[in-house]
Amino acid sequence: MNEMTDDIQDFTKLDGNIHYNLSSTDIHEDCANALRMLAVDMVENANSGHPGAPMGMADIATVL
Repeated sequence: MNEMTDDIQDFTKLDGNIHYNLSSTDIHEDCANALRMLAVDMVENANSGHPGAPMGMADIATVL
């Protein structure tokens, strides 16, 4: 077995660096969560509005 076919699924160690194997679902969730937090920050900085719609539609935005 070489290093790329290591039986550890969470990460592989290659040349002293750790490379994580992220699924497309993990990436989608991380992007949607980042958009949600940006929406909260924008409303907080503006001292106006409600972040409900941007937070609720973050999943749709990442798909588009």
